[in-house]
Amino acid sequence: MELWPKVANKFLSFEPNINLLILNLEKQDIANKYSLEPCMSASGIEGATALSYDQMVRFARDHSMLGNEKCSSVLFWADGQPDGGDLEECVYLNRSESGEYLWHDVRCDFGQDFRPAFVCGWQVTDIIE
Repeated sequence: MELWPKVANKFLSFEPNINLLILNLEKQDIANKYSLEPCMSASGIEGATALSYDQMVRFARDHSMLGNEKCSSVLFWADGQPDGGDLEECVYLNRSESGEYLWHDVRCDFGQDFRPAFVCGWQVTDIIE
C-alpha cells in the first residue's frame, strides 16, 4: 500500500532540509481511502466501528493493533495525531525526528484561505502558535 508519507519520503529524499509539507489532502479522503473499519471489526470489540476516525486511530494504537495489516495506515500518523476531530479536516506532513514524514491534521484554512493543489515544502526554523 503506497501511502502519502512514503511518497513524500521518496520524493523529498534529495531535500534533507525540508521539514514541512502542505498537501491538498483532506482527512476524510484518508479515512475513506484507508478505512479503519476493517481494523475495528478485527478487534472484536463491540462498538469499535462506531468510533470517529480520530478515535479509531487512537483505539488501534492504544490496543496494540498496529501489527494487523488492516490497521497499518495508523502508522503514518504522528503520535497523538489526528487530534482535531471535525475542526481539523485537512492534513499536512511533518518530518519526525527519525526523518520520516508523518500525517498531522490541521484546519483547512490554516489561519487563512489556504488550499494549495500541489506538494510544496520549505525549511521550518520557528513555528509560532
